[in-house]
Amino acid sequence: MLLIAIGDWGDSTSAGSFAWAIHQANITPGHDTIGLLTNVSIDIASPLTPFRLADITDPAGLLIQGNGHSLTGNPSFITPSGVVVTKTNPQAFRSGDVQIAPTYSFAKVDDNVSDVVIRNLNVDGLNSFFEYRQGFYGYR
Repeated sequence: MLLIAIGDWGDSTSAGSFAWAIHQANITPGHDTIGLLTNVSIDIASPLTPFRLADITDPAGLLIQGNGHSLTGNPSFITPSGVVVTKTNPQAFRSGDVQIAPTYSFAKVDDNVSDVVIRNLNVDGLNSFFEYRQGFYGYR
């Protein structure tokens, strides 16, 4: 199956969004492929966002084919004084601030998933990309 993610992250009910494509891959038996037709933007509105944006759970595995497009995030950080700083408003950072970063990642891969492959995808602005249940991070 080829699922096309377009435009933005969206949610699992927004047909054509990246989140929707991952949800469809999880509920459809067999190995799935998600192909991007355009860049995907993830704008985290709050530093209190859950620790990950998606769970990849289909045991048959998943291929994310980026086709040279980008997955771009806008991670949030909080200074001790409560100021929210993002990639797009770095001017909010003041010399001497210590930033407290949420450690969210793009996706958590369940340990029963046989294979997740990512090809030809540029990633920018995420604190981490994958979280594997047993603590391994990697790419292939």
